Amino acid sequence: MLTELILFLLFIIFFIIGFIIIYKQVSLVKKGEFNNKDRLQCLIYGFVFSMGVMVVIAMAFIFAINTPEFWQGSVLTTPDISPLSLLIPFAFCLMYISLYPLIDFLFIALSSESDEGLTPFHKKLRNYLIFFISSTISN
Repeated sequence: MLTELILFLLFIIFFIIGFIIIYKQVSLVKKGEFNNKDRLQCLIYGFVFSMGVMVVIAMAFIFAINTPEFWQGSVLTTPDISPLSLLIPFAFCLMYISLYPLIDFLFIALSSESDEGLTPFHKKLRNYLIFFISSTISN
């Protein structure tokens, strides 16, 4: 139970660090004008960042717990740790790094030449940034 609590506290700490990292970058670009959508995006980035860090920390915990030399001659016993607390961050990151490029490649492969292989997100971004800004500059 103590080990899971430590892992959870580390998750919260790295979630806050990830949120602060992206918050500073976005505030620099937006010059401090934040709305709730920007805050939500910062929270999502903080979550993804923390899950990525938790993969490394979980691997360190697995190594430490399963190495008998660390526990020989020690007063402490090998802690029991739930496999889910180590598996969830790994599964999330594996799913994220597997599915996002796959979806992006599928859009590129299945799109017509006029679509230029853009996902709906990229199309919306293109329509807003390129077409809106170019019409504003030309006027």
